[in-house]
Amino acid sequence: MKPLRGRRPGAYGAEHPANPEFATVGDSLWWGIVTLTTVGYGDVVPKTTTGRVAGIAIMFAGIATIGILAGSLAAVFHLDEQTADDEEPEMGGVQPLHDELAALRSQLRAVDERLGHLAERARGS
Repeated sequence: MKPLRGRRPGAYGAEHPANPEFATVGDSLWWGIVTLTTVGYGDVVPKTTTGRVAGIAIMFAGIATIGILAGSLAAVFHLDEQTADDEEPEMGGVQPLHDELAALRSQLRAVDERLGHLAERARGS
């Protein structure tokens, strides 16, 4: 394997000779950070195939980093755990459900009766 003396690896090495936007290593670093953070200003754009492949790798790394951070934050705040309100009722709770439905039907009948009486009074006036 040849030593890297005189050769610059990565996007800077690929883009510097062919692309004036990559004039310095700092320009390449700026492009790499903007691409990694998925901001993508578009002020510096690779033109060579090697530079574009490096850009794709950096984009995937940025997306993976965001996913890892989101998962870590969810774990820290326990967002993946169910609360007592979110839990599904057990099958043994069917009888109280029937009792609640019967009470609601009774209330509905009482409201219906009151509305009927109000309708009669309105017609009579």
